[in-house]
Amino acid sequence: ILQVGGKVDAGFAQKVLRNSVEESMNAAFEAAGIDLSADGLKASEADRSPSATAKLIVDFAVGFFAQFKANHSEEGDNAQIEGFVDLVKGAVEAGFSDAREILGKIGNISGDIEADIDETFQLAMKGIDDFAEEQRGVLQGLAANDDQVSTL
Repeated sequence: ILQVGGKVDAGFAQKVLRNSVEESMNAAFEAAGIDLSADGLKASEADRSPSATAKLIVDFAVGFFAQFKANHSEEGDNAQIEGFVDLVKGAVEAGFSDAREILGKIGNISGDIEADIDETFQLAMKGIDDFAEEQRGVLQGLAANDDQVSTL
């Protein structure tokens, strides 16, 4: 049991982090007109590592890309990617900020837990960037195929 002024353990910190990021993403997606009928950041209690938490965050977020694209069909493909990345990164930043505030009010956050939170944040941002780069690659591949077809 944690008490105000107590020490925050890694498992509790990761749970608060997941909940805060999910709430921020849900708010951002709802504001963008995206249906939130998907499951949240459900996670096994077994793996609370920064990489596992970051993967859950990224997988949850990118699962809404198709719906974001449909809601922004008047925009070009690159604008859709950039708009989605901005939305998701903003939500992740807000969620991490909220989680840090909550954890700070509950108790002392050790250096190790602070480092885990920082690593989780960096990995989540990298995962979002990797997703965006992958989407840009898909666009380039489609453009190259269109060029080949038009020269036939």
